Amino acid sequence: MTMRGGHTFTRTLPSRLAALTLALRIEREGNALDVHMIAPEAERPLWPHQNTAANNVMRAWRDGVARRQCLVMPTGAGKTRVAAEITQRALSAGLRVQVFTHRRELVAQLSDRLPGVGVAGTQARVQVTTLQRGATSGQSARLGRDGIVIIDECHHLPVDQLWARELAEHFEHQRWLGLTATPQRADGKALGDTFDHMVVGAHYSDMLRDKRIVPCRVLCPPEQLDSGDMATDPLAAYARHVPGQQGFVFVRSISEADELADRFTSAGVLSRSITADTSTRRRDLTLRGFRDGEIRVITNVHTMTEGVDQPTAAFAILARNFGHASTYLQAVGRVLRAAPGKSIATIVDLCGSTLAHGLPTRDREYSLDGRGINPGATSVEAGLVVCQACGVTFEAGPQACPGCGEATRREKKAPKIWSLELAELYSGSNTPDRAKDSEYKRLHALAGDRGWSIGWVVKEYKKLFGHPPPTESYTYDDKRREHQRLKDVARAKGFRKGFAFVRYKKLFGHPPPWDGARR
Repeated sequence: MTMRGGHTFTRTLPSRLAALTLALRIEREGNALDVHMIAPEAERPLWPHQNTAANNVMRAWRDGVARRQCLVMPTGAGKTRVAAEITQRALSAGLRVQVFTHRRELVAQLSDRLPGVGVAGTQARVQVTTLQRGATSGQSARLGRDGIVIIDECHHLPVDQLWARELAEHFEHQRWLGLTATPQRADGKALGDTFDHMVVGAHYSDMLRDKRIVPCRVLCPPEQLDSGDMATDPLAAYARHVPGQQGFVFVRSISEADELADRFTSAGVLSRSITADTSTRRRDLTLRGFRDGEIRVITNVHTMTEGVDQPTAAFAILARNFGHASTYLQAVGRVLRAAPGKSIATIVDLCGSTLAHGLPTRDREYSLDGRGINPGATSVEAGLVVCQACGVTFEAGPQACPGCGEATRREKKAPKIWSLELAELYSGSNTPDRAKDSEYKRLHALAGDRGWSIGWVVKEYKKLFGHPPPTESYTYDDKRREHQRLKDVARAKGFRKGFAFVRYKKLFGHPPPWDGARR
């Protein structure tokens, strides 16, 4: 037995789940166990990692490992395709499926891509609706105890909201599948209070290897800037780093999005803004214009982070800070998808969020408990608003305080724009020698200014590039001073003879040339 949200669920699946195995064939090859579909094939062949993900989810349900599963796959890995495959297998076994999503426009998108979808509220075997409309006992009765509940972008499922509690109550006995690229809510918490099992369907390295996403080039300032500050003007950054390319600009407010779109257009780069105030018709026209190549840039506030499939987008300008790894990864993930003629994506990070959350294509460790995304999880205080009228604290987003109804929209100060040079970020030993040499010189100068040892320089260099600096990087004075420092440390702390000799040799790869004996 297991407890979830005050409800008790049994680990033993209903007997009718045996019907689900009719859609599966078990094969053993050595120690490998594969689950294959013998129902009609879906409209598009599965990629290998998608087939494995679907098999792992079905196997966990079949074997009673878990009832509520969270499937984690990076942007571009095909979460919806896996959901379509699982839906098809359920239909083949005579089961029903209920799909929930958090935005109206995603209802139409999912309805087009999932098999067997019918009109919500009817007896159709597959239905799609929004979470905000709420779950009903009628939906649960239609599904039956053997039905499957699929929740798209399931990190939008905080357990303390009414519609989340309704979902848990009405679908207490059904099997759940949550889909997300970022298993972490806006408050920084993981999803362990909603799901009891995680399946990681792919990692960024898998996607790069299979050419499902493209490598990513990142430009950012030397340090993370304060909220509202930017290293340079977004339009200037576009003209310098990604001229003529298609992509997205992420900003803080609706007024900034509208103003910046006008500035881009006036500069000869046709642009449009998409915000919470944008009508469905204008949003559709903008995305169609972008897809056709007419519109080059879309400025936005929180609207181009999820459910946006525009593979031709080749850059993202981050003109705002991202306090959470989840929103950061969702934003940069919009431009990683592979497309014909697209060999690389570019992130122009004007605020330094990458320095807090890591390179976009770096593999992450995911968890349902503690920090949902590691590295990159941040303070749970980020993303919260405190009402100035009554003190109620709530997640950012509502225009009025849920406690007293006081309006929470505040006038934002114009962002301060710094004139800072952006630098390209590299990863480990793949960094070009010229960049390594430049970083060594920076570390060396910093150590000199602050009175730190050459040993600190070596340690920091190894963290970045996985190996010590070339021996020719050290000057005679560097070595002489370090040897004297080690001897002073040994003397002050009463270390045994030979301490300075051994530490020096370990650091530089040879004994002190002026000290042939251990002293």
